[in-house]
Parts: sequence; structure tokens; C-alpha cells
Amino acid sequence: MNKYTHIALSLLVVLSVGLMWGCQPKEVTSAKVYIQQNDWDSAIKQLEIAVQNYPENAEAHYLLGRAYGMKGRFEDMNREFEASLKADPKFATQIEFERNKYWIESYNKGVQMFNAEKIDEAIEAFKKAAVIDPNRVETYRNLAIAYARAKQFEEAIGAFQKAIELDPNSPETLLNMGMVYYQMGKYKESAETLEKVLELQPDNVDAITTLGLAYHMLGETDKAISAYERALQQAPSNPDLLFNYAALLLKKGEFERAAETFKSLLKDNPDDYDAVVAVADAFLQVAEKFTKEANKLETEDDTANREEIEKLRKTAKEFYAKAVPYLEKATQLKPDNRNIWFNLGVAYIHLGEREKGEAAFKKADELEKAEKQ
Repeated sequence: MNKYTHIALSLLVVLSVGLMWGCQPKEVTSAKVYIQQNDWDSAIKQLEIAVQNYPENAEAHYLLGRAYGMKGRFEDMNREFEASLKADPKFATQIEFERNKYWIESYNKGVQMFNAEKIDEAIEAFKKAAVIDPNRVETYRNLAIAYARAKQFEEAIGAFQKAIELDPNSPETLLNMGMVYYQMGKYKESAETLEKVLELQPDNVDAITTLGLAYHMLGETDKAISAYERALQQAPSNPDLLFNYAALLLKKGEFERAAETFKSLLKDNPDDYDAVVAVADAFLQVAEKFTKEANKLETEDDTANREEIEKLRKTAKEFYAKAVPYLEKATQLKPDNRNIWFNLGVAYIHLGEREKGEAAFKKADELEKAEKQ
């Protein structure tokens, strides 16, 4: 959540109500005297009698709602305000002022507490603001984010849903909701929600990125790749997008495309270990693919396939050769990774560099023994 600017409460000039106390219930008259004396408890007692005896008296309901607000009884306040408006809308301006006053106070406290990382207190303040005025969408948006920060995800989704009821076409609310669904592991719901964001904002990179991750987790690789390609159109140099996109290509078996995409990450950051290893892995998987195809043909003992076998082994060597510089770079960046040394040994052996291969295998064995000690 971004830092929030406090909402300034505009000073409203509230006209005094009932300067003429002539034709009104005696309980209302008494309550007004108590209100002038700041004796709200006594005023409430008189006004509760007044609304019971005169249920159509808008002023009695308004004053009782105001008194309840002073005591922090906001649900009761709203009930009386609604009764007043139903009886006669003449106190609408005063009612709006009272609600805004308390809502702003609670909302601003929620913002303060959130920014101070006092999340539980922020949640309570936003919850109170929602009681005071249940029709303010920003309350539910921020309540949802506070719940999410506290990892109370079900509560966050409930608050997001309330915000969407009030404002169904808010890309920001839908985006945050989709991200929370993703955090919960509800990838289907996340994808469905993020697709709605893209209906409203087709170029929303955050939505596209998370959508790609959601489809990835759902095993819908083609949809995930499509989402990343859309995102990369908007942010072609985004390293996270490129890495995830390449990883999906690798998973799909498009090894060469994956390798080229991973390599693009190294232009700006040649020492990105994960990208270096990913390029090497992509080339190794291509090499292993051709090697297995050659081995399969060889076991069939079909001399007619000898030329094809040699062609496959030659292609495999080409990809082992492509992998070697990246494997060597990886051993320089992290010399204690046993698997990298082992894979380097495999590549060297396939390239006919037996001495280098045996040295790499020896290093891998030494690291394995060290790990077991």
C-alpha cells in the first residue's frame, strides 16, 4: 500500500437545529438541554423515550443518532440516522457531516497505523470506518490490503469482494484481489480475476505477469507463455518476466528458445548465476535429447541408420560445446556446487576431453564427500 495522505475534514457550518423549541416533544426539549450541558448519557435516555413515543419525529432520531455517535455506538448511530432520513430528509446535511467526521477520523487512523506497520490496529480502525459508513469503497480496499499484510487472506478476499460490490470496474481492486488469490494458492480464482483486470486494462503488466504465474501453476503452459509474451511486449527488458518466460519455454521443451531468452538476461548482468546455469541447462537438455535419440537408434542395430546416428551425435556435441562456457562460468561464480561440476564433466566427456572430464568428476566427488561430513 502506498503512503496515504490524510483526508482533511472540511469545516461545515452546521445550522443550529431547533432554535425554536416550541412544538416538539418534551423529551426532545430536555435532550437538547442535556446536549448543551454535554451530558450525552442523559440526552440518550430522553431521546430513546422520544423515538419510542414519536417514531416519525425526524429530529428525535437525528439527535439520538448524533448522541450515539458521541458514545462510539456507530451501528446504533446509523440506525437512527436512517430512521431520521426515512421520516424526513431535512437533516441530511447534518447527518452527512456527522458520518464524515467519524469516518475520516477512523480512516486516517487506519492509514497512520498501516504506515507505522501496526497492522492489527490498522485493521481495527478500518473496520470501524466501515461500520461508520459502509458505502465508502476506499475503506474496504485498504482493509483488504491490511488483512493481506497480516496474512489473513480469507478476510482480505471478503473485503475485496465488498469493495467490488461498490465499484465493480476497479482494475486496482481486482488486481490486488487476484494477487491475494495467488498467494493463497487459489490459482484458478487468481487467473479468472486477473483476466477481468485485462478486460479493463489490456496493458497492465502486473496483471499479465501474475496471470502467467497462475497459469504456470495450473499447468496451462501455453496460456502462461502467451501471458508472458503479452507482458514482454510492454516491458521487453524486464528481467523477471524474461526469466519466467524462458523457464516456461524450457519446461515446454523449447530448449533453444529458452536458452536464447536466458542469454538475453546476461547482456546487462553477465554474472547472474541463475541465468548462467539456466542457459547451460537448456543447452544440456538439447544435447541429451539428441544423445538419447542416437542411443535408441544404435540399440536397434540397424546399419541403415548409421548416418542418422552420426548426425545426431554431431548435433549433440554442438550443444554440449555450447553448454561448456556457461558451466565453466557457473563454477567460477559458485565453485562449491557439486551438480555443476558433474554436468561439466559430462559435457567434457562427450566432447572427447577426457582429462578435463575426469578432473570435473573428481571435483564433484570431493564436494559430495565434504557435504556428507
